[in-house]
Amino acid sequence: MNCFRALAPILILVFFPHSLTGQALEEVPRPTAGTVEESVYRELTAAHDRVDETPMANPGPRAQAFGELGEIYAAYELWDAATASLANAHRLAGQEFRWAYLLGYASSQRGDLEAAVTSFEQALALDPGSLPARLRLGEAELGRGNKAAARASFEAALALDANSAAAHFGLGRTEAGGGAISSFKRALELDPAASRIHYLLAQAYRREGRADDARRHLAQHGPLRPGFADPIVDGLAARAGGAALHNSRGDQAMLAGQVNEAVAAYRLAVAADPRNFYYRKALGIALYTQDPRQVEAALEHLVEAIDLDPGEGHRKAEKANLHYVLGSMAKNQGVHQVAWTHYQATLGHDEDHVDANFQLGNMLAEQGRFQDALPLYEKGLENAPERSDIRSNYAGALMDLGRFDEALAALRLVLAAEPGNERARYLFDKATEFQQKAGKP
Repeated sequence: MNCFRALAPILILVFFPHSLTGQALEEVPRPTAGTVEESVYRELTAAHDRVDETPMANPGPRAQAFGELGEIYAAYELWDAATASLANAHRLAGQEFRWAYLLGYASSQRGDLEAAVTSFEQALALDPGSLPARLRLGEAELGRGNKAAARASFEAALALDANSAAAHFGLGRTEAGGGAISSFKRALELDPAASRIHYLLAQAYRREGRADDARRHLAQHGPLRPGFADPIVDGLAARAGGAALHNSRGDQAMLAGQVNEAVAAYRLAVAADPRNFYYRKALGIALYTQDPRQVEAALEHLVEAIDLDPGEGHRKAEKANLHYVLGSMAKNQGVHQVAWTHYQATLGHDEDHVDANFQLGNMLAEQGRFQDALPLYEKGLENAPERSDIRSNYAGALMDLGRFDEALAALRLVLAAEPGNERARYLFDKATEFQQKAGKP
């Protein structure tokens, strides 16, 4: 989560003719007073001063100063400024693994996966034995859809550490069938707390027609991914002294399943920066996760976040997801009109939001408005054709409208992909029975 997106600069190439490297460096504009916490402003200003005080004729010390500046920006998740600073450090000290690696990390956080892949590859050329670099390169390749390259990177990671749960987890996402199942099972053996694996394992079992195994793992799924030791990235948070530090600690606590600690950390982050969209949202979700009975306290922060700005480039997705969370909380509380309002607001920010379309379709179907539900299910399937739950509910609405031929066609698609899907099988049998009673072949 980007803590101070308003500060993120447009980067301008500036030439330093006296640089011994002869390369163009990127300008990293100083922060403006009042745009960040005072302590953060002082910290960033001092780091900029150290860069300016380092002679251009000394590329080594200047690279170190730029690198340290980049690390501070990264600690506060100001990825544009971090990327520019680290790019300068890397250009001035091309043989330093740390700067190439952190440049790859900052680029990936910024969403520039192509640049991230290039930097991670450069880092690995300097240190082929870096397990974190191998893992992050694999994730970046997966993110840009290059499964073959991702697989090669995760296999290289396993050659370094055969017991890396993160490497088995990554490898499983490049495989199909029994290979995926084997990799996910091994990852789960090595890191039983990584509840995210259960979901992917359930999907793999379902594709193999093993419905019982799929249900067993789906019931255990959660958000935690396999972790791995990364001293360089893990050390970034130590450079932050403001709200971002508390937020980072909250994120880490949530990942570790330590919800009480996360709530305490997010409270400190909100107290330090009460106008931050991400801190408010994180605290609200953490409070609800801690105890669903705290719904009023959670809603207070989530509703407050609605009027805050998540930053250019993230506004659409973040606002949509926040409204979806609020809608789901209201639905769980049985306040359906409020849920409806928030699901509609979700679509106002992102008309293709799959789950909002699905939930609105379900709410209409529950009211017996099956004809009105169909377009919403169809919109969901347009963007997520693999979702058997949406297609099954779509078929159910068609059945209630007496359109058994169309319902059977939809259910055949589900059963072709998931032969063990018991609900789809039940609906298929019912649709066949009703069709026969209606006198159709």
